[in-house]
Amino acid sequence: MRKSILSLSILSIFLIQACEQKDNLKEKDSLIFNIPEMVNKTPEQMIEILGEPDSAYTQYVVTIPVYTQWYGEKGLEIQYLEPEKLSKDIVIHNAGPLPFDPSTLALFGLEPMTPTVSNPRSNLRWSDVQNFKTIHFYNRLEDPNGDVRFQIYFKAE
Repeated sequence: MRKSILSLSILSIFLIQACEQKDNLKEKDSLIFNIPEMVNKTPEQMIEILGEPDSAYTQYVVTIPVYTQWYGEKGLEIQYLEPEKLSKDIVIHNAGPLPFDPSTLALFGLEPMTPTVSNPRSNLRWSDVQNFKTIHFYNRLEDPNGDVRFQIYFKAE
């Protein structure tokens, strides 16, 4: 009797560990983009991660040239700031239908946390966290059907 109880206990422990490992794999598979792995990369390194962009161009922000790669299907814009020309600004142009709340950070490889600035009807912003100067959920719009659309801005240190 004691042996069967011990055997069942050990089997239960293994099953629990297997389920936890499966949940961890699901969590990794549910990443939309691993943003921490995408910052401070060259355009060539980003192509290795995401593939060829739909377009690449230079835009001027207050007279400063910013090389930009656009991944249209993903709604993803990667901006490379001078002089290093490393990916510092990452913009996701349509994050809907993702939840407009801190839990969404986990889908981008970041730890969910309380925002520095919070207005759940319009914007959420985090400052100086996890190697980012700013993370900002903004431009929140709700259509007549109740669907929420918003943009996400990641600014690396």
